[in-house]
Amino acid sequence: MCQRLVDESGAKIVLLVDATNGKLIAWAGEAEQLDSKGIAELLARSFELAGGLRKLIDDEEIAFESKDEAESFYLNLLLKRLILVVVFDQRTSLRRVRPRARSAATEIATRFPGV
Repeated sequence: MCQRLVDESGAKIVLLVDATNGKLIAWAGEAEQLDSKGIAELLARSFELAGGLRKLIDDEEIAFESKDEAESFYLNLLLKRLILVVVFDQRTSLRRVRPRARSAATEIATRFPGV
């Protein structure tokens, strides 16, 4: 599912994270090159840029598209427990990432309703 989202959206990295303990559940894309510290830093930066975890819990979806920096982020809270993180750059756009990520989020929530 994560690899399909990378392929369809043109994203650099897709991560599925357990929001309760920070454990990485699944990933695809350039995430193979990151270590756990790098992933944690990436998530911390994405939350900082997007307005924090509280905003994510309230909205369930946050997007930050940077015109100046190399990476942009899309975050989606699933089932109040999982966070779908999509990192993308200028090779694609939020307009392309968002609908594909929403579709993946719906599929994940359907497949794992008890998570």
